[in-house]
Amino acid sequence: SLEGRLSAEWLLSGKFLQYEEIARFDAAVFLPEQPDKLTFWEQYEMNMPLWLPSVDLWTRIHALGEYRYSVFAHLWEAELPEGKGAMEACGVPAPLFFQGDSLDELHLDSPLAPALWYHLTDYAIFPHLYSFRSAADLISQLLDADLAAASHSMAEFNARTWEASAAFYREAF
Repeated sequence: SLEGRLSAEWLLSGKFLQYEEIARFDAAVFLPEQPDKLTFWEQYEMNMPLWLPSVDLWTRIHALGEYRYSVFAHLWEAELPEGKGAMEACGVPAPLFFQGDSLDELHLDSPLAPALWYHLTDYAIFPHLYSFRSAADLISQLLDADLAAASHSMAEFNARTWEASAAFYREAF
């Protein structure tokens, strides 16, 4: 039985916690609807073990096009002036990943496009993150995880990145 071994609190849209409240949790399951969520970096900086959907699960979650319409995706599609400027400065061909402009045109886009985006995010790049393929896989991992070891590894990574950032800015200024 999971009773007494695992508890969860769903934080849906509109429900926010203060940093002190977030820090009381031992771990977090993070279901990002776009690749640039501040909450991810806040929890990672707290050395909080994080579970994210695997690239296959994340791609299925976004198969109906929710992801394509995020603010971040629009920047790379050059639908905003700053996105177009960045795209031209980098010599990026337009459109980079998505061909369709509406839900009626989803058939123009490969289901691999969200998977490609996922591999460009910190969700795929940062070390010491857990990835789950299904709800059953998630529960199994949560029950078997060594949260203290994961948190320690994240703390070491965070310390190294802070040192590298500080050295960069000392040199730059």
